[in-house]
Amino acid sequence: MSAAPSTALHGRKLKIRFGELVAMAGGLEAAEGFCRVGKSTLARYYSLAPADAECFAPIDVVRDLERLVGEAPVTSHLCVEAGHRYRCRRLRNAAPGRCDQHDRHVERAPVVRL
Repeated sequence: MSAAPSTALHGRKLKIRFGELVAMAGGLEAAEGFCRVGKSTLARYYSLAPADAECFAPIDVVRDLERLVGEAPVTSHLCVEAGHRYRCRRLRNAAPGRCDQHDRHVERAPVVRL
């Protein structure tokens, strides 16, 4: 059974964000040293190949890599896609400074009143 077009598009965007995260971490070899999975598994998480269409990074792997790089490209993407506002805060162990994507995330995210 194949995914609906909108679901496939959301999955593709999520994989692209994860690929950006791996690149920010220094590539596959560097990233594997900071999470529980190896290079080939990490590569499947951002692969756009049809065989890997339903293979996504577990949240603990995302957390470990986002903590390493000090930015949250995957988490912010999920937050915005869910219709929430993402507010950057410097992650623990992150380099000092402000997330360079902060303004983009806040401007395009709708305010959700709960």
